[in-house]
Amino acid sequence: MTVLKGSLGFLLFSLLSCSHAPDPNTLVMIIESSPTNLDPRVGLDAQSERIGELLFDALLTRDEH
Repeated sequence: MTVLKGSLGFLLFSLLSCSHAPDPNTLVMIIESSPTNLDPRVGLDAQSERIGELLFDALLTRDEH
């Protein structure tokens, strides 16, 4: 019975600790490791390239010429 109460308490605590809403102005990305550099000219690892694509590709558009 004590194990059941402890498990229920832990479950309840876990659910309540994540109850706040995330900030809508915050971008959250799940990546394997931190990028070495956010400068797209310097960062050569996969995480730096992926974040660079997400941040900078939308800044440029190609025209028809």
